[in-house]
Amino acid sequence: MAKVSTEQEFVEAWIIVESDHSFKGRKKELTLSLQVSKDLRLSQLRDRIHIIENKKNFLDEISETAKSRMIYILESKSRYLLSQSYELYERKYKEKQFFKVERMTRDLATDLLLNLSGGEGWAFICDVDEILIIPKVDHNAWRQVLNGTEKFLKFRRIRYIFDFDNLDSQFRTCPLVDVSLLRDRTNYKISEFRERQDGIYYEEILRVIEFSYCLSLEGILNKLRDFSHVAPPHSEIEKALLLNHSLRYPDDPKTNINWLTKVTINLDTHPEYVVEFQDKLLTGSVNENYIYERKRQYPSLFGN
Repeated sequence: MAKVSTEQEFVEAWIIVESDHSFKGRKKELTLSLQVSKDLRLSQLRDRIHIIENKKNFLDEISETAKSRMIYILESKSRYLLSQSYELYERKYKEKQFFKVERMTRDLATDLLLNLSGGEGWAFICDVDEILIIPKVDHNAWRQVLNGTEKFLKFRRIRYIFDFDNLDSQFRTCPLVDVSLLRDRTNYKISEFRERQDGIYYEEILRVIEFSYCLSLEGILNKLRDFSHVAPPHSEIEKALLLNHSLRYPDDPKTNINWLTKVTINLDTHPEYVVEFQDKLLTGSVNENYIYERKRQYPSLFGN
């Protein structure tokens, strides 16, 4: 609800792809259409919400050449025998397949996007937990940018993880793409714009707020079960919530701890819907005494 209520004044239509298999191939139910039809708050917006129901298990459709399979087997065995980051290599190999499924799923929206837009306008390529926001004091600067000649724009994505007031300070972006580019299906795909780094970046014109894993512990575990990355060990999830830092993988020695910070929810930083209903939305999944735990476990960083 936070997404559509915030974006409804400047987004003409939302296209959502829901699959009856997760990116990892787990069978699941299609529930979004029913949720939208029953939610009275969406009664004035239902005709603008378009849901594509995918009933294919893309993981079964991904083929691998004999050559690439042989390379994987040889590399895997050599790493195992030489104790050279074997677990990390195996994890990355699995994730490569899962991310292919994610890209294939995103690209299912292309036909409907071109049909609804007539091949014109702008597409905000995002996940459902990412919200596009126009600053209150704007002076129509964003309209001037969209009416310019640039066709691939990127905006700052501010991320809150585990809870709606738990800020992740890492720098991320989200793409806004001229739909006309997607007419050329040979050279452009919806999914690739999520990964490309060559868009024109704007800091202040528009911004994106992401609420990632803002769920109960059970919800976090369910999402980790199905998303494109291999889920970290349960002990790492518990540690992340105890100390309030991003998820880490013990098989990757280069992974740094990304410390998260509790902040105040207000209209300068959050969508109006989140500010209004924060008491109901806050998950409480992060240990409220995380600062004490940091000092106890990392005294050299946080003191005693």
